[in-house]
Amino acid sequence: MTLLDERPITDAMLHAFVDGQLDDALMTKVEAYLDKHPERIADLQTWTQQNTAIQKLYTYRDVPPRIAKLPE
Repeated sequence: MTLLDERPITDAMLHAFVDGQLDDALMTKVEAYLDKHPERIADLQTWTQQNTAIQKLYTYRDVPPRIAKLPE
């Protein structure tokens, strides 16, 4: 077992997941967490909607954000 395996999933990690900011290992760990905790998907959907609303307000951004595909 590695340190990565022992790290709990935090809200910060979930936000990074939504923003597409996790490396492949953490992305896989968060996906496994969401499989076991589907009630958290509603939070991720809300954050994704908030990101979309913010992007519409600030369309001048040069770099499009990377958005993770949420499980359904």
